[in-house]
Amino acid sequence: NNARSCPRICPHNNRCPWACWSVVQANLGGLEAAQARSARQPQHLRLMGCANSKNAVGFVGIKLAGVKELRDKVLSFNDTDPADPITKTAHISIKIVKPATSRLTKGEQAYVHLDGGKHRGKPEYFVSQTWQADALGLLDSIIRHGDGVEAKGGKPPVYYLDLASVDQHQ
Repeated sequence: NNARSCPRICPHNNRCPWACWSVVQANLGGLEAAQARSARQPQHLRLMGCANSKNAVGFVGIKLAGVKELRDKVLSFNDTDPADPITKTAHISIKIVKPATSRLTKGEQAYVHLDGGKHRGKPEYFVSQTWQADALGLLDSIIRHGDGVEAKGGKPPVYYLDLASVDQHQ
């Protein structure tokens, strides 16, 4: 549950309506340690900047419940096909997201559009990951963060997570 503000890059001086935060996997030793290691190895999750800045694109996010559902799908896939498990985040896109969204209307094939968009929302947190990152580590990190937000009385968070928010068919 290491979440830190982004005073160096947020133009809103920590009053950002999008809550410029980073979720960093606990075993990385926190945001500072992850940033210090970024030259040697990719961070598991990395703060990319304020989604409300002039460089922002239109964002659509996945609700915490959707992240939990996606994690359940990864676990189910791995139980069903232990010889070829999902280990990297790229595998989530290839083995779960693309097959599940291929039947959606072209241009609206993002994972968050499944089931009438029941897990779609306005993102409050921006998550970036490498395609070679540990798949379950990524999802578990987001879930730990979201559960922590809820435990402190916050509403269930919504995350911009490219593998769920962006059409993986393009």
